[in-house]
Amino acid sequence: MSTGMRRGLAWAFVILFLISAPVVVLYTAGYRLNLPSGRLVQTGILSISSVPSGARVLVDGVLSGTTSALVKNLLPGSHRVELRKDGYLPWSKTLPIESQRTTFVQNAVLNADKPAVLQRAASAGAGAFARATGNAAYVRQGKVWNEIWSYQPQDGGDRLVARRPSSDGMPALAWSPDGTTLAISTGSGPSRSVSLVNVDDGRRFDLPAKSGTPAGWDAGTGAAYLLSAKDGISSADVDGDVVSIAPSPALALETSADGSYAIVAAEGERLAVVHRQANGVSLVGYVPMGNYRFAPAPDGWLALDDADRQSLIVLDGNGSGAAVLTANASQWQWEPKGRRLLYTDGHELHLFDPLGGGDETLTRVSDPITGIAWRVGLDAALYAQGAQLVSIEFDRRDGRETATLAQGNGFQSLWTDPSGKTAFTFGSLDGGKTSGLISRGLE
Repeated sequence: MSTGMRRGLAWAFVILFLISAPVVVLYTAGYRLNLPSGRLVQTGILSISSVPSGARVLVDGVLSGTTSALVKNLLPGSHRVELRKDGYLPWSKTLPIESQRTTFVQNAVLNADKPAVLQRAASAGAGAFARATGNAAYVRQGKVWNEIWSYQPQDGGDRLVARRPSSDGMPALAWSPDGTTLAISTGSGPSRSVSLVNVDDGRRFDLPAKSGTPAGWDAGTGAAYLLSAKDGISSADVDGDVVSIAPSPALALETSADGSYAIVAAEGERLAVVHRQANGVSLVGYVPMGNYRFAPAPDGWLALDDADRQSLIVLDGNGSGAAVLTANASQWQWEPKGRRLLYTDGHELHLFDPLGGGDETLTRVSDPITGIAWRVGLDAALYAQGAQLVSIEFDRRDGRETATLAQGNGFQSLWTDPSGKTAFTFGSLDGGKTSGLISRGLE
């Protein structure tokens, strides 16, 4: 090789190095050529996880790993992100990717691709779920007797709880807060009768007709049923003990394990919420006139339900006593072991965070919402309408991800078992021919 050729080859290598070195440095630093603009841009990152994990991640149709995944060197702009896992419904969103930033998707919810199943035949419109245990109670209607049964999803067992004459009409069912006892009501007005039945051992107490007007379960204790009378409020249990708790003028009451209690009492043109303890009485706050009862709430908060107006008031029980929420609400559920509240007025589904997150509308629908439930441990919820069961995520980017989990007729009431693996509702899957307790696996 001549000297001139060697010099030319050396210069070629030098020029190639001077060109390629910056390209390598820029490429390593995350720069890419944006072909539409013809400019170099610095890329972004997508960090994505799912429940369950192990889902394939596709970005703009290109397989980019499995969850949990870190997808690097994405050009700034909108990208279609999809999750696929065998045995689960697909998940997808169009997400913005920004230069030098990481876009996070945490615990995207993958819903099992399973059919809904009729677990138990039951009479339409007669059923209840126990929040504490996940157990269900339902009615089998007959010509002579209406039978009340409990169903334990943990072991798949059923127990006959009670029988009522069919001539008394369809009984209404309500679980105690601890999920051990059923209040079985028949009739209405002055002729209304209530029985308390422990579903584990069969203990039963029929509330005396003259003991007071049935007011529902005490929201603050395990299994105490409240009765309202002119001389105050008393409580009853399955052992037949009827105890006076608060004298007149208490209109509603919630007890605590330490023996203290909160009451609603008339004070002129308004109602006062008062906390009574061994060392004295303190004012919690004021609420408008109404027909209130206390509803279950996390420690530190008080919830009042006005049954006549279908409204809910949440009060700060330990702090200012101010009403942090006043809303039209036909149904609500507190987050299991949490402080967020899911509620609906029948056409809007709301998420309320009293610790500063505000009140957020998750969705609006034309067909009435007949049941709501939390996806346990996830930023997602379930809601039932007459003809469908829907899962909805809270992440609002590109609209909230929804999935129809079941279709049928007359879906009403909704709950998940404590593990969050199964959803339950009452309704029909066959056009109304057979109604009952329906389950839908979520995992």
